[in-house]
Amino acid sequence: MDWKKTKGFTLMELLVVIAVIALLLAVLMPSLQKAREMAGRMICASNEKQLLVANNLYANAWDECYCPPMMQNRDLPDDDPTTPGPPDDMRADNWLTNKTFRELMAIDDKQTSDKEMILSDDYFCPEDKVARYDKYSTYDVLVSYGYNVTDWNGQHTGAEASLNFGPCFWNSSIACTTVAVPTWQIGWKRTEIRRSAEKINFAEACDWWAKWSDGANYVRGWDIVGHGNWDDYAAVGMYGPTLYRHNEGANFAFYDGHVAYMPKEKAFIDTDDDLTNADAEDATEMWYVKYPD
Repeated sequence: MDWKKTKGFTLMELLVVIAVIALLLAVLMPSLQKAREMAGRMICASNEKQLLVANNLYANAWDECYCPPMMQNRDLPDDDPTTPGPPDDMRADNWLTNKTFRELMAIDDKQTSDKEMILSDDYFCPEDKVARYDKYSTYDVLVSYGYNVTDWNGQHTGAEASLNFGPCFWNSSIACTTVAVPTWQIGWKRTEIRRSAEKINFAEACDWWAKWSDGANYVRGWDIVGHGNWDDYAAVGMYGPTLYRHNEGANFAFYDGHVAYMPKEKAFIDTDDDLTNADAEDATEMWYVKYPD
C-alpha cells in the first residue's frame, strides 16, 4: 500500500513565520501598552470623579459645606499613646475616615482599628503600586488620592502669614486668633470657591492629603522616590506628595466636578518660597482654593 508522503515546513519557512510574528508584536506592543495606560488613567479618573460626587453630596447634606479635610478638635482620649505619630483621635478625623463621606462613597469598611485610614481597593488607582500591595505607612494610610489642603497648610510664613486662609494646624507658629471657628473643621462652602473649575479638590497621592510646594514638586519628590508611601517621601523631606503615576503625569479632580490629566511640568511650576500674588497667579493658583483674585 502506497502512502503519500506529507511535506512539512522547512526550517527556513519556520524562521520566516517566527520573524513575521516577532515583527507584528514589535509593532503592536507599544500600541497595546499605550491602550493599557490609557485604560488605567480612565479608571483612575473615574475614581476621582466618584470622590467629587461624594463631596458634593456631602455639601448638599451639610449646609453647602464640603467634607472637612481634617477635624482634630475632639475631646477624646488617645487610644494608644505609645503609637508613633499624632494621637489616634486626631488622625481618625479626616475626610477619609468621615463616616458620612464613606457612606456616600458606598465603601465596604476595611478598617480594623481607628489608626487605619484606607479606601476600599475598588477605589485604588490601577497604577498604584503602594496601596494595591498593602504597603502601609507609619500612619497606617492606604489610599490613592489626597485632599488638597494647600490653603490650610501654612505655605505662607512671616510677613505673608496673613495670606493663609485657614488656621495652619501643622504650624503652631502661625497664630490664628482672629478665627472664631477653625475653618478646617467645617470645610469650604460652595459659595466661597470662585472659579471652581480651576481649583483642585483631590490629587493622586499616597497620603490622605496633598499640597503644593514640597508636595507637588516632582523634582524633589516623584523623580527621586517614584512609587512610595508616606515614609519614603518623608525620608526626602516631602509631605503631601503628588504621585505622577500615569506617564509622568497625574489626574486632578476640580471643585466644579471635572477631572483633568496634567503632565507633572504643568501641575507644578517652581517659584520662590516667598510667594507673591503674581507668582501664585502664574504658577500655583489652582492649588490655592481661596487665593485672592
